[in-house]
Amino acid sequence: MDKIKFIMSQMWFFLLPFIKILLGQAGTALAKAAMSAVQAAAKGQMADEERRRLAFKTITADLQRQGIEMATSAINAAIEAAVLKMKEK
Repeated sequence: MDKIKFIMSQMWFFLLPFIKILLGQAGTALAKAAMSAVQAAAKGQMADEERRRLAFKTITADLQRQGIEMATSAINAAIEAAVLKMKEK
C-alpha cells in the first residue's frame, strides 16, 4: 500500500525524470563515469571540495567523449551516490 501512495504522491512526479535518466543508456554511462572518477579522485591528497571538482571535470569530459550531455544536478547526484557506494565497501 505504501508503494501505491508513493507513486501517487508529488514526490514520484519530482523523481520520475531522474529515474528515467538513470535507467537509460546515459544513466549507465554516468554511473560508470562517476564511480571511476570518484575512485581516482579519492587517491589524491587534496581537500574534499577539490576532489569533487576533479571528479566533476572528469565525468563531464568522459560523457562528452561519448556524446552524452548531462545536467549538472545529475552529475552531482552521481558523484554523491558514488561516494556513498565507496563508503559501503
